[in-house]
Amino acid sequence: MILGGDVLKKNGGTHSYTGDNWSVDFIDNEAWSNYSIRSVKQTFKIIREFDESLQSNNIRYVLVIVDELENTVVVDEYHKQF
Repeated sequence: MILGGDVLKKNGGTHSYTGDNWSVDFIDNEAWSNYSIRSVKQTFKIIREFDESLQSNNIRYVLVIVDELENTVVVDEYHKQF
């Protein structure tokens, strides 16, 4: 599942972060399968929007991914704070 991502721009032989990023928030009680599908769809939509607005072949994306077990641990730890 894709939690979000960062946008990088290629400058010569290196890449640098543009400061643009996105995240796909989990909806309470959402099924893992629904969250996974929604996160992929939203990520593709966002990448298309960046590609259109930046109009550059030098754009790269770093995706932040997690599996169901890792996500459960992170969400549980987050909720313990409140």
